[in-house]
Amino acid sequence: MSNNMFRVVANLGGPLFLAILLTGCGTMTGPSGSVPTTQQVASTLAEGENRIGTLSPQTLTAGECGLFLWSRSSERNLILFNGRDGEAHMVINGQSMKFPRAQAEGEQVLGQFEIQTFQQNQYTLRVDLGFEKRAGISRGAVIPQGSLRLSGEGGWEVIVPVGGLVACEER
Repeated sequence: MSNNMFRVVANLGGPLFLAILLTGCGTMTGPSGSVPTTQQVASTLAEGENRIGTLSPQTLTAGECGLFLWSRSSERNLILFNGRDGEAHMVINGQSMKFPRAQAEGEQVLGQFEIQTFQQNQYTLRVDLGFEKRAGISRGAVIPQGSLRLSGEGGWEVIVPVGGLVACEER
């Protein structure tokens, strides 16, 4: 991410948001393309099942854009990363998972959409976002609020309020 993006983000949300952003962009996924787990988020549905975990920091390669979503809880854990490939990366029950995008609609910013639905085996994931394009951010947008809905067989559903960022790494 460019220095201008960091300055803009620092002005938007202050030092805490900048620290969260830096955490979200710090390291790469493992050599196998898996997304490592660092800890579990306290979003549980039933007796320890269907836990949404925290992703390790994610990095963008030169010219790559991505969606970073954090839980809007006191911990502000990175819980979803979605690159331009259309696969959402999450940790569910301690297991790294990729969710291929099944549907997208609404405004589009750098390959990300306001409403996106992803499907993986027994899970359905839907994200509803609002993008804010702000002065000084030429390649990206802030997501001040949104929701992530994870549902599965049996009719259960977990809803997590989220915030985040769509950003690109300079070429």
